[in-house]
Parts: sequence; structure tokens; C-alpha cells
Amino acid sequence: MPVKTTVEIKCPNCGLLNKNQDYCISCKIPISYQAKRKEEDKKIRLAKKNKPKDKYDKLFEHLKTHPIFIVRWFYYIVYSIAFVFYMIAAFFAFIVAFFNG
Repeated sequence: MPVKTTVEIKCPNCGLLNKNQDYCISCKIPISYQAKRKEEDKKIRLAKKNKPKDKYDKLFEHLKTHPIFIVRWFYYIVYSIAFVFYMIAAFFAFIVAFFNG
């Protein structure tokens, strides 16, 4: 038969003792490790989402949707060449790692 244990955690904000709670009953701040971790992960995800775009990301997005056809065409040609180059480099890296492993 499992034994139920009660955990009392003192709130660092108001000093109230909370039994088996993730958040303080009076001030609603996270007091358990899991709740604190969950809140911190939420803050990190929100910060990543609201991070401004890099200048290169803005440039590539502009080139991809440029109104002049030749500029878009040049972007897609350069992008395709870079993609093929990286795929060949990845293949050779895989071969080297495969034979050494």
C-alpha cells in the first residue's frame, strides 16, 4: 500500500506554507521545481518567438519575394547551388564518419 506524503513548501514571496501545491495559494507564483521550470520554459519560448529577425534573414526574405523576376531568379539559382554543395559536403562527411566508425 503506497504511503501518501505531504510536502509543505514555504512561499518565498509571501511566506505562506502550501501543502502539495505547485503554485502559492495567496500570491499565485510558482513554488515547486516543476512549476518554476514550466514558467521559465514558457518565458524562453516567448523570447525566441518575439526575437527580431536577423538582417540576413530579412535580406533573404526580401530577395525571395522581390518584385523583379531576375532578382528572384538569381536568388533561387544561388540557393540551389548552395543546397547542392551542402548536400555533397554532408555526403562526404557521412562517408568519412562511416568508415572511421
